[in-house]
Amino acid sequence: AAEKVMAVCGGKLLDEYMRWSEDFGHYLKKCSGAYFGIGAGEKHPPLHTESYEYPDTLLPYAVEAFIKLMNG
Repeated sequence: AAEKVMAVCGGKLLDEYMRWSEDFGHYLKKCSGAYFGIGAGEKHPPLHTESYEYPDTLLPYAVEAFIKLMNG
């Protein structure tokens, strides 16, 4: 599943684990899969902080990624 995400979405591996990877690691013990994130940029407040707000400008990229994964 991770190979498919990388191939279809043109992603890259991160140098460090994300804070939310622990949750998904638990889910992946129950079924196979992969997870990926769509970053808002290094200058955007990080997830799980009081100042974070999801930038709506990312929605088209998220939708495109899921469509590619479903059709890929």
